[in-house]
Amino acid sequence: DYDIYIKTLGAGYYGFVRSEYYASNTGDNENSEVIELNARTSFMEMRNEYGGFPLGETESIMVTAAHEFFHAIQYGYDYFNNNDIWMLEATSTWIEDEVYDDVNDNYQYLLGWFDEPNTALDEYSFHVYGSFIFFRYLSEHIDGINTILKIFDYALPNTFLNTISFTSIEDALNDYDTNFDNEFKNMIISNLLLTDSEEAKPYTYEEAQGYRDYGIEPEFEEVIDVPNEGTTFGYFGNDLMHRACHYLQIENPTPMVITFIPSEANDNVSALVVLKTSDDNVYTYNLENSKEISIPSNTENFYIVILTGDDETAVNQYSIEFSPSLLSLNQNYPNPFNPIKELTTFDVYVPESGSASFNIYNILGMKVDGFVLTELETGLNEVTYTGKYLPSGVYIMQLKNSGKKKARRFTIIK
Repeated sequence: DYDIYIKTLGAGYYGFVRSEYYASNTGDNENSEVIELNARTSFMEMRNEYGGFPLGETESIMVTAAHEFFHAIQYGYDYFNNNDIWMLEATSTWIEDEVYDDVNDNYQYLLGWFDEPNTALDEYSFHVYGSFIFFRYLSEHIDGINTILKIFDYALPNTFLNTISFTSIEDALNDYDTNFDNEFKNMIISNLLLTDSEEAKPYTYEEAQGYRDYGIEPEFEEVIDVPNEGTTFGYFGNDLMHRACHYLQIENPTPMVITFIPSEANDNVSALVVLKTSDDNVYTYNLENSKEISIPSNTENFYIVILTGDDETAVNQYSIEFSPSLLSLNQNYPNPFNPIKELTTFDVYVPESGSASFNIYNILGMKVDGFVLTELETGLNEVTYTGKYLPSGVYIMQLKNSGKKKARRFTIIK
């Protein structure tokens, strides 16, 4: 049996859990035959009325019971695990979804959390309740509730470490051939896109549409319209914390060279490009020094995500330079393609109107086809190709314009 007391609680409190005063100082739970050196028994207090809370009384009681009883389970696992309280609160908020999936009281914590992507995942404040979305992401994409259980299992031997949460998260994720940095990055991208589309996996949430319907949206640090001559954006503030991010939205993108420059050679801050196409495919590119980014013609959204590492003392400042590409040849689509049934399309970016030659080579380097387009317009152009006279195989299309060359590999299947 577990003791629950119904009382008049202070304003805003759903409930709470406390350890029992007679629990052994060694941490052993005297009501269990198993020696649990870090465990303590506990009791729960819940309020006697839930008027004024976002949901009705029944729903409030349900999520309070789930949240607080998970705290009781945490006490039974490891009472002394209080160095990283953020994880205890975030996982207790996460469990509300697991036990009562249709209640969604924890959506309320995401409103402010998504408004502050620059705040650390483990910042101990009201923010930690919204940090449940990290564990929501892990449980959806790795091994369900077993992922969270494994994290707590790994925490037991390390209970007095100041970094117990991230040590145990890393150990647990390593068992699944991944790590914190990778899954944190995936969650950050998922928070940006907020989609449940199968094509966008692994950057998805099952309840993404519910989040959006509730009013949850990512907050952009800057919306940047890049002119033809290019531009530079710099962030020199001091509120971008560790284990956090900035989102930048790029308007009207064209093929460009992007140069990411962290301040003072700071390796605690990094950047990546995220492209989402109209068919919900997602492409990501790490930005290391200068990188030329080609933009598929069906690109719907173009973002840059700034990610920070675990250094709490780092000054996470940066600048980004955008320069127009001189020449660009995007990957054809569809690829592979069957020329008997369909054409394929190459997106070509040229800096000024004029002509360009296209040559097709086989993998031995022999030219097998070629043509010239004389009316290309400045900017992005669509070039279709039939390839109907070529046998199945791998080929290379080479674009030549004003002495510059670009090439792409493609495949024909008949």
